[in-house]
Amino acid sequence: MANNGERDVPACHVPDCGLPIDVVIKTSDAQYFGTHLQNLESHADGFPPASLGKRKRVNHMDIEEDSEVTSLMLHLMHKQPQPDLRQTPISILVRLAEAAEKYLIYSAMNICRVVLNTRTSEAPLGILAYAIKHGYHEVADVAGPLSLGESWNEARNELGPSGVMLWASCVCSFNQSS
Repeated sequence: MANNGERDVPACHVPDCGLPIDVVIKTSDAQYFGTHLQNLESHADGFPPASLGKRKRVNHMDIEEDSEVTSLMLHLMHKQPQPDLRQTPISILVRLAEAAEKYLIYSAMNICRVVLNTRTSEAPLGILAYAIKHGYHEVADVAGPLSLGESWNEARNELGPSGVMLWASCVCSFNQSS
């Protein structure tokens, strides 16, 4: 950590990044990440604008995401080679996709959607929930049939009230056609 005169500031976790740290993000699992308001503003529409950074030398922000998701999310907001999300554990990838949607990180939204669409068999209900919530019909069309063997309780917990009703109608249609 570097000291900026106020308190210790963590370095940027992205290798060879030379940008100054002007924001510190605290994750839900109490990890701290040094990052750049300029990157948050230019790569996402869901963070405060960089003009807010002119008030203090270093801004602090708490987010609901854990450190695994935050690390990937911040890496995706750098002008550097991107991580291969095909190798990311599916539970982290689903959470990353949700964070990308929440913070409107458009490049991450697209790549997460594409990779999740190829990995629906690994977590069909979780991916179906994501697809329904964000209107990704092509992903839902792949994940839906793969989720039909799941229990009612699992579907209800994962999909919520409106999603589980859609899922139940698919199960009924599938059972009638069998």
